[in-house]
Amino acid sequence: MVPGEEINVGNNERIISVAAGMFIGILALRNIRKGGYPLLAPAGYLFWRGATGYCYLNALIGRNTASGVSPFEFNKSVIIAKEKSEIYNYWRDLENLPHIMKHIHKVERINDRQYHWEAIFNNQIVSWDALITEDVPNEKISWHSLESADVQSSGTVEFLTAPGDQGTELRINMNYLPTDSELGKFVASFFNPIFRKIVKADLKEFKRNMESGEILVNKPFIHV
Repeated sequence: MVPGEEINVGNNERIISVAAGMFIGILALRNIRKGGYPLLAPAGYLFWRGATGYCYLNALIGRNTASGVSPFEFNKSVIIAKEKSEIYNYWRDLENLPHIMKHIHKVERINDRQYHWEAIFNNQIVSWDALITEDVPNEKISWHSLESADVQSSGTVEFLTAPGDQGTELRINMNYLPTDSELGKFVASFFNPIFRKIVKADLKEFKRNMESGEILVNKPFIHV
């Protein structure tokens, strides 16, 4: 058996895998003299997959159909050859986030600290309201989702002077916690290594656009 935290196959799939493994195994044994040997390998794997609840392919692509969902945490640091104030002012206007990260569909300002978020996961739009919990100009921004939703979200962005005074080191921490609802489980399947690569690529593009001047920040963020 494998440790519980490595189980990545749901109960229904496990039952089907065991049944399929037994069926193929019996079929292979009945036709052993007619070349049934090649069927023994997939039969054994399917039975083992169902018995242990672990699938190598699921692990490879980041798929998890086991009951319950796991939190997703993303951490990334990138150095941008721009002043901290420029990068802070762009991020502090959270309505700019859809221009930075492709999975964020829309962010609407409700008031100075509260925002309505919409994100797209597996072509499904999920929404929630979030509150800015910490705002230190040119230094740090933190937020956390407010009410119960299918996906809880939180994050922190820090703006640090880069080593050698080469600009700004942008440190990003983002967390998503899908609930155990059907939609939450559906969304959780999106949080895999591919999604992590997409977000990293988005941040590289943001760095490129900031440094090339495609993103212009002429005015400081205005608190209302």
